[in-house]
Amino acid sequence: MFSRRLAPALIALACAALAGCTSPEMRFLGRVSPGHAGEVFLQWPGSGFETAFNGAWLTARISDPGGNWLEVEADGASSRIELKPGTHTYALFQGTPGRHVVRVARRTGANSGMTRIETVSSDGRLEATPAPTRRMMVIGDSMASGFGVEGDNQTCIYSPATQNHEAAFGALTARRFGADLHSVSIDGAGLIRNQSGQGPSLREIIWETLPAIPEPWPATAYSPQAIVINVGVSDFDQGDPGPAFDEAYVDLLKDLRASYPDAVIIGAFGAMLDGERYFAARDSIRDAVAARADAGDSKVRFLEFNLTEGPRRWGCAWHPGLDAQQDMARQVEEILIRDLDWY
Repeated sequence: MFSRRLAPALIALACAALAGCTSPEMRFLGRVSPGHAGEVFLQWPGSGFETAFNGAWLTARISDPGGNWLEVEADGASSRIELKPGTHTYALFQGTPGRHVVRVARRTGANSGMTRIETVSSDGRLEATPAPTRRMMVIGDSMASGFGVEGDNQTCIYSPATQNHEAAFGALTARRFGADLHSVSIDGAGLIRNQSGQGPSLREIIWETLPAIPEPWPATAYSPQAIVINVGVSDFDQGDPGPAFDEAYVDLLKDLRASYPDAVIIGAFGAMLDGERYFAARDSIRDAVAARADAGDSKVRFLEFNLTEGPRRWGCAWHPGLDAQQDMARQVEEILIRDLDWY
């Protein structure tokens, strides 16, 4: 049996030096945090790892509070695993001997707590897959994290089983272009005020490694060519927050531009809210983007999602369903095809 415990010093060095965390044995997906005993912590939706090996099986020893789900893709075939409370060994692949590629990513959101990957084992040598040259970042709330996306309709009650970040617009877009993705998204989070009215807002934790580990995330660790911001629902759900939101959005655009001078930045809005709240949020975001464009930023865009009705237009709790997320992805893709020549 071949088993590798991830070396924390090596992971820390790679996280600081490369576009995303890597190790000789696997490529890490999204923002992750190395522990002191060789483990790796995941919390952001879509975070995980990908590895290639010559063998017949692959397992991982994982610790979780319970309730998180993983999307496992083995040689292109997808399955999902519900993580149980405590530490357990999970089979990620079992099949015929040969070369296989396995990708493991969190389906569930940051509010479900941290997942700890302790060891990954196989009967063959593990090798990191090549990092994509295309890179994306999504900053958002529950729409970006795939909250309730697999629910039957808007009346269903959310459960972690209905969440799937891999079916959200950011992940769909990244897959379409073969791009790496960092999803900095939290259910119920606002740019300046959250749905619950409590806890740090996205503006405060965008530059942190994990929500539960408030260590600074160095902007140089990952340089996206495309950034999509999809916030505002929580900020405006209880009414117009006023100039504070406008100023925070403009400041966010400035900060992102300072960190990523060449990136196309899309300020996106739509799919949720209605009436005056919708128009107030839309106009604020559109005006913030216009202000930056007027200030000379030629690579900032505004996108108002235009969604068509369909059998899966809605997921749980009036969130975008499978059809809506695909619509959103297509509209983001159109901008990236035009502005970045991504095909």
